[in-house]
Amino acid sequence: MVECLKSASQHLVRFGGHKQAAGLTAHTNKLSELYLDILRYADTAAGAEETANPVLEIDAELKEENLTLDTFDDIETLQPFGQGNQKPIFTISDAMVVSFKVVGATQKHLQLQLLVGQTKLDCIGFNMAAKLAARLQYGTRISVVGELITDSWNGLKKLKMRLIDTEIINVSETISIKQDLAY
Repeated sequence: MVECLKSASQHLVRFGGHKQAAGLTAHTNKLSELYLDILRYADTAAGAEETANPVLEIDAELKEENLTLDTFDDIETLQPFGQGNQKPIFTISDAMVVSFKVVGATQKHLQLQLLVGQTKLDCIGFNMAAKLAARLQYGTRISVVGELITDSWNGLKKLKMRLIDTEIINVSETISIKQDLAY
């Protein structure tokens, strides 16, 4: 964040901070120019990040017996999540796709229901529909990486997973689809 502010410093009275936070004082008559310089910096920095080939660190593999609200509640005791205490990322290997559909106003997101052993798990993959939906069918074997979340509807709390990455497992081919980690 500080590097971004340095790149736009000609529009600022003063600024300071660190990688995760920053403060600034700006001339109000320079806000439009400041905004444009910040956008330019963000575009440049995002392009550099995409070529950096980030590594996804997985904390643990979940098995059928772990897919419970008790597991989610245990994970929640580790809060607050943030810098220095990231929310745990899990993998589930070799699940079966029971159902899927493209959702959202722009049809960019993918809802999946997976069968892990005898347990069904609902998943949501934001911005994954275009690359993944055409490759799926009932019975597709898939491994997933994501964060456990819950959904409450009609007073019923349900365990779900927000997908970060997937791998379709077929005898003849394997495909991996990576999602932006921004949320």
